[in-house]
Amino acid sequence: MTDNTYNGWTNYETWRVKLEMIDNFADVSYLAPDFDRDDLKQHCTDLLDEEFKTLEHVPVQGFGRGYAYAFLDAVNWAEIERALVRDYEEDQQYQQEAEC
Repeated sequence: MTDNTYNGWTNYETWRVKLEMIDNFADVSYLAPDFDRDDLKQHCTDLLDEEFKTLEHVPVQGFGRGYAYAFLDAVNWAEIERALVRDYEEDQQYQQEAEC
């Protein structure tokens, strides 16, 4: 059996989407505190669609787009959802402690 975990995440795709699309690019705060994996996936897919609109002049757009969507399909959205809920709860606890 092959171990596909990456940096403590299910796989490379999950780690990379959480790091680059969620943490550094996508504003998902409007989903808090009820993060939903389907909403997260749709939000990231929408971001990808917007990015491809800016690349319409690139001749391999269809080829690259297929790989990008396959990459998103490999993401463990439930794991990202759990991490976001945990992060949100930790932020709330930190804010409550700071107010005291």
